[in-house]
Amino acid sequence: MLTTIRDRLSLCHGTMLSVPAPQFVHAAADAGFTRVSLRIRNPSAGLPGRIMGELSLEGDTPFLRETERTMRERGVRLAEAEAAVVTPESDLAELLPYMESAAILGAMGVIPVFVGQESEAQIVDQLGRFAAQAEGFGLKALVEFIALFAVSSIGMAERVIRATGADNCRIIVDSLHWTRSGGTVEDIRAVDPALIASCQINDGWRAFPNEGRNWWEEMSLARHFLGDGDFALKDMIGALPSGIPVGYEVLSEEFQQRGLTPPEMAKIAMADIEAYFGETA
Repeated sequence: MLTTIRDRLSLCHGTMLSVPAPQFVHAAADAGFTRVSLRIRNPSAGLPGRIMGELSLEGDTPFLRETERTMRERGVRLAEAEAAVVTPESDLAELLPYMESAAILGAMGVIPVFVGQESEAQIVDQLGRFAAQAEGFGLKALVEFIALFAVSSIGMAERVIRATGADNCRIIVDSLHWTRSGGTVEDIRAVDPALIASCQINDGWRAFPNEGRNWWEEMSLARHFLGDGDFALKDMIGALPSGIPVGYEVLSEEFQQRGLTPPEMAKIAMADIEAYFGETA
């Protein structure tokens, strides 16, 4: 399977959040990744627990331009620009600098994460407005469904996207969120493949207790390397559209604290992918 996804692999910034963007891009390229995701905006209000990382690339700053230059020189593309938490009280105009930065870096899209909405109608309204703003920058609105939050399944993600009528809305499928939502291969295949823009992979245990606080800590601080759990990763990838980016996103506080250099961290990520999918470089 690695042969079919190698050219689509993306290293997600969440795997190396301690590393500033330019160094992260260099390390990813050295390890053989042709795509990355980047933490453009720090999630903040409305989250139920601690997150890692305090980096930000919002606004047209010298740091952003250094990152853009590094990506161009290393031939690395930006798959997604992470991530905007959208609560019922959010002023979506405040997200314009985030979208501007994503556009400067050549991102495929920006990610709204909906937290606290009490109705699908409210989500549809906010997603429609978010998508309209993103379209102004030539970006897709990439809905990441998360079992703990307002858009909690792949089926719901498709439903709210269709209700907006927006042409630039798509779905990201993360193996952790798909598993915790109770998702199946059939759920993926039931979605119009044209609506699925990318996926992200990490591992864990399907039997992890259904206790929201535990889920939060797992997804933000303690994801597992591939093969260290029993997620149906290969089945998930096999059910997804061919050609979409496959992001390696292992948010692990333990990994961040090993004292490794950025090149060492990126090479461990690539080696993990190669070992799991049964092929060496």
